[in-house]
Amino acid sequence: MPSADLRQVKADGFSVPPHPVRGLTPRLGINYQIKEREPLLNYGQVRDESLKLFNQYSLAGTPIEGTYNNQADYLRRIPGLIDSALWEISSGPRRIQEYKELRLDPTRDYMGMPTYKLPDDLMDIVPGGLLVVEHPREQPALDSGYMRPDEHHIIFPKRGKHFHGKVFLLYYRSPRSIMDCKNGAECPLTGGTCDCTDGEYDQPPDCAVLDNTPETHVPIPYYVAAHLLQGEDNFWYASLYNEWRTKLEFLGQAPQPHRHTVDDVYNLNYVFDWGEY
Repeated sequence: MPSADLRQVKADGFSVPPHPVRGLTPRLGINYQIKEREPLLNYGQVRDESLKLFNQYSLAGTPIEGTYNNQADYLRRIPGLIDSALWEISSGPRRIQEYKELRLDPTRDYMGMPTYKLPDDLMDIVPGGLLVVEHPREQPALDSGYMRPDEHHIIFPKRGKHFHGKVFLLYYRSPRSIMDCKNGAECPLTGGTCDCTDGEYDQPPDCAVLDNTPETHVPIPYYVAAHLLQGEDNFWYASLYNEWRTKLEFLGQAPQPHRHTVDDVYNLNYVFDWGEY
């Protein structure tokens, strides 16, 4: 067989780049280009898709005005239904992880213990997600010996009353409301400023992005459309709600590591600087 330069080989529609990437030699037509992640959907996209699912977006090719039949009522209900769908997704199928350093709360004192304030958006603590640093040069250690005297605070009885170390928390948070984004205000998700006008009928701006990940936004229009039709058309409601449940089942939990403590069999706790080895 005639010899062929690997750089010219094409297989299954993928072409090998003409030059190796990061020192790697191209093999069998592998495409080393990484596709960018899909962007988050915004309110305008989800609203329009929800209305299209039950033929309420346009009439004879012309977008339906808010004064037509029940259109204004639909538009007023959509933001709340989107928030409900985000809560249902974030409380089970795809939870949202957040990382934060906890701060001491000087206004609380439980049994004389230093009391740390938990995040306001905390839903649950990730297993093994509580890290404690007692001394500046000490390595972070997992801590499971904590107590929650109420829903908003946490203490560490085993570490004594004089513990004032740093506490870092990996936790599951509640989703941001779509109504939190207002025209001219900083978006709590992107950190940018929304530059499109506020919608009519108590709607957020079209450019307001939804919380969680892009793949979790795909089922939401089915949830919204189903509940808009609840009580009006049982067949449409059942069809759209079943599709919502089907798409929800395909989400699954995002992969994550399982954290646990490891016994210090070599008694290296006293070593503060690993550079000595």
